[in-house]
Amino acid sequence: MSGTKKGEYILEMNHVEELELKVHKLPRPVKSVEEYVNDLDLKEQAECIMTVKMPPYLRNWEEVEMMVYEMGFEVIEWHTGDAKDLVLVNKFYKSER
Repeated sequence: MSGTKKGEYILEMNHVEELELKVHKLPRPVKSVEEYVNDLDLKEQAECIMTVKMPPYLRNWEEVEMMVYEMGFEVIEWHTGDAKDLVLVNKFYKSER
């Protein structure tokens, strides 16, 4: 569980053939990936604001996590799946790094 922090974005990482990352802006902050998955209205209202094809050399998950950080996101919770990962994150500002 993510504790008391809430995330304003969900990163959807598809990793079947290519590694593709979709950034979804949530209409309201949530406490966990599970809360997002179980709330159909929230999922429908989430807006995809960015899609990124990750470089093929990024198969090491530590490198993927570093790239997420370099994109300006703080990871709150990471849910791993067979074909897709869901990551609850917040955007942080340069002064917070």
